[in-house]
Amino acid sequence: MVLRGKRTGQVALSWGADDFGGTLFEENVHAAADYVNKTTVDEIMTLIRDAGFTPAQRTTDYDILKIY
Repeated sequence: MVLRGKRTGQVALSWGADDFGGTLFEENVHAAADYVNKTTVDEIMTLIRDAGFTPAQRTTDYDILKIY
């Protein structure tokens, strides 16, 4: 979601999205287009909280590892 914009990610949570962002390795398409939208884990947690939700870390199978 971060690729679409931080505010869009917040709004999407209200519409049922269950994943705010992910890790991309060697993300070349956006970089080639000179579009770089980086953030930190702390900023993502703040954005999730500001949207009224509780951030959590999960596995790829959606098992919750930690609730922040």
